[in-house]
Amino acid sequence: MALTPVHPASCVSEGICGPTRLGDVSPSSSIGPEIDPLARANPLALQRTYRGSCRRGREFCYYDEGLVGSGFDEMAFESVVWEWPERRGLEHLRLWTLPEGIKADGLVVADTERQVIRFRYSISLHPDWRLSRCGVFDGTSHRAVRLAVDQHGQWSVDQQPRPDLEGCAAFDILDSPLPKSAILRRLDLRDGASEEIKVAQIDNRQMRVMPVVQEWRRLTASREHGRRYGCLMKNERLEIDFDERVLVQLCQYRWRLASAGHLTGTD
Repeated sequence: MALTPVHPASCVSEGICGPTRLGDVSPSSSIGPEIDPLARANPLALQRTYRGSCRRGREFCYYDEGLVGSGFDEMAFESVVWEWPERRGLEHLRLWTLPEGIKADGLVVADTERQVIRFRYSISLHPDWRLSRCGVFDGTSHRAVRLAVDQHGQWSVDQQPRPDLEGCAAFDILDSPLPKSAILRRLDLRDGASEEIKVAQIDNRQMRVMPVVQEWRRLTASREHGRRYGCLMKNERLEIDFDERVLVQLCQYRWRLASAGHLTGTD
């Protein structure tokens, strides 16, 4: 059974350590933040997580992609890739639609003028795309942030209450287009309509969460079957094209949809 590291270690990315087999590590029912702060936030890291050591003696965690024989690894998922048109960058998203909600797992790598962005996110959404929890792990600093909201609308960050996020109706990640889909599904704007929404935004560059007010306006569609929206936040205005599935197609200087299709875990 193949195991996948919850977060990449330099020795793994350099190819020094090969695939780890189940017999090489011992099961652990509880993985604490001192090992990997994102392990608990990752919806894929459920039920069975393993602790192991690489050939350099560095300890890190693995999760079983098969999710303890649940058949999750054989389920169909949508594979989506966005490019960063003006920079060298990619985002790869795996999206599962399940009866209990939406599961998303993504990797973002981009070379900006000021810094290299490299982070993973793992998101659990309700069937109506409301947030349950989201974990972001920065692959450069090895820092993590976990955002969650309960059934009463109480927000927490790293399991600590955040009263300043009260009134947030959605969440966002600074350098990912995926949360914009959840925001627009909630707003459901008609042509020409606009609305302000307060969101809990994860700044993946600073690894912090702040309340941000965004103003969204539905504009004239730029192409057949498409939707165009304007978003104003923090003195920055974006124009974003969405497809019929409410996935970002194009945002100038930010993202361009490169490919999307359904796969299975065995593909």
